[in-house]
Amino acid sequence: MDESGRDNVELVRDAFAAFERGGVDAVLPLIAEDVRIYSLPDWPDDAEYHGHEGFRKLTVAWTEHFDGFGFEVEDLRNAGDKVAVLLRMMGRAKVSGMPLTQEIGAVFSRFGDGRVGEVRYHPSWEEALAAASVAANEER
Repeated sequence: MDESGRDNVELVRDAFAAFERGGVDAVLPLIAEDVRIYSLPDWPDDAEYHGHEGFRKLTVAWTEHFDGFGFEVEDLRNAGDKVAVLLRMMGRAKVSGMPLTQEIGAVFSRFGDGRVGEVRYHPSWEEALAAASVAANEER
């Protein structure tokens, strides 16, 4: 793994740690001001979110119906100029109290100046790996 790939993986890991510690405001310094975020294909709201305000809007959409909403990073893979991430979304529905646990994939890219410039969410780890051109059996 080259140095830039290692830095990108650490940046993504740091972004999730910052989000866990302090939510949106804590992660914004690691997200480009012109970030582009592409939601899951079945997502009922916007397909794309732009900039810090878009990131805030998507986060509100994810969290407004759940208590204790968060992500657990299961795996990260360097893909050169991309990082593939296996995530476990977790929370508890506010109305019913039912727990939510769902695995999804994401591909982070357009890295620059120590920030993430693009995120694409995928309904499965396999789809995220394919989008990042990483074989499922490759080393981390």
